Amino acid sequence: MCDVNSNYLAAIGEEQGNIFDGKVSVIVAALIEAQTANETKALITKLLAEYNKDVRPVTYQKESIKLAGYLLIIWSDEFLTWTPTDYGGIDTIFLPQDDIWRPDAALQNAFKEVTDLGSKYLKVQIDSKGLVVWAPYQIFHSTCDVNIKYFPFDVQECQITITAWSYTDEYVRIDINEDDPIDHFLYKENAMWTLIDTSAEAYGPTVIFKIKMKRKPNHVVINILVPLLLLSFLAVLTFVLPVTSGERASYAVTIFLSVAVFLTILSSELPSSSDNVPILSIYLAILCFDTTAIVVVTLLQLRLLTRDESDQPVNGCFKIIYSITMAIRCKTGGKKRGHSNNNENNGVDVMTKTLSWLEVVNALDFLFFWFFLFCTVAVTTYYFVICTTNQSDEENLQEIGNF
Repeated sequence: MCDVNSNYLAAIGEEQGNIFDGKVSVIVAALIEAQTANETKALITKLLAEYNKDVRPVTYQKESIKLAGYLLIIWSDEFLTWTPTDYGGIDTIFLPQDDIWRPDAALQNAFKEVTDLGSKYLKVQIDSKGLVVWAPYQIFHSTCDVNIKYFPFDVQECQITITAWSYTDEYVRIDINEDDPIDHFLYKENAMWTLIDTSAEAYGPTVIFKIKMKRKPNHVVINILVPLLLLSFLAVLTFVLPVTSGERASYAVTIFLSVAVFLTILSSELPSSSDNVPILSIYLAILCFDTTAIVVVTLLQLRLLTRDESDQPVNGCFKIIYSITMAIRCKTGGKKRGHSNNNENNGVDVMTKTLSWLEVVNALDFLFFWFFLFCTVAVTTYYFVICTTNQSDEENLQEIGNF
């Protein structure tokens, strides 16, 4: 692409008269203004002949660096200026980034090791006024302080800190585009996280990019929490299985082992270190305690069932439990009031009545079934309510504090 100078066109028209038409004149002018390889080489030789990339490219040693996006770094190099007309109209050139001065910016909170931005294969764009545009592509692997208290419904804010290591704010200052510090043009949705907000702050030679994101809980909920919750309800159904079937103990132990396996799987999903104990861990510990208690109660019930009424008759404590169970069954079962009153009026008869241990175990089954079912539903509801509502409250408090 060649620029056409109107002065050349006028001169050609005067000298040649009507011999050349406008089209030919344009061609001749273009040939005069063409940029040859020798001119490009001469320009590069002139720019780099006495150029020292270790010297900051400012005459008065006071300049700023603008950083926006992923990264787009722009600065002015007073040593890389030229007159385009002296070099065939060359207005912009591209040079390897290692051939000129550039800020030794690097990721400060790197996870493994600190490396320079960009690579030797990248080039910088330089115009005739000394404006340098450097767009290094980098894979940032930075540390992030996570708070997994509400996992997997947690919101995290990670920081990417870029700093010019060798200079203080007296020599190098980074400015950011406050209107749009982080461009989302090339952003692609992540399978595990949802981007909520981005911001940036500049402090002297350091700029901090803040990325706020929310975890997508579908994977953990569907693949771990739902099966674990179903196993908890299956554990409660232990008391529905007839105690005389002979399979109750093995059934309860199998459920307990299944819960233990899911806890092992979940431990690999949680971050390895955190200052906060996730509520999910407490919730799972309670479910594990429930299944353990169900196994213990089941074994004790089987022990009671083996007793002989003639040697070990049912004592008063178990008779009270039996009478309470029968009263609850009558009221909740919608039976006749007269039958309920009969049981209440004849409470002394119940206390003196000879009961079998099977009847006592069946009464315990009724009480423990509703007790553990209530515990499971209450704990599960509390967990989901806390994780979904308190997380929002925490975000609001954080926004108020930032304001």
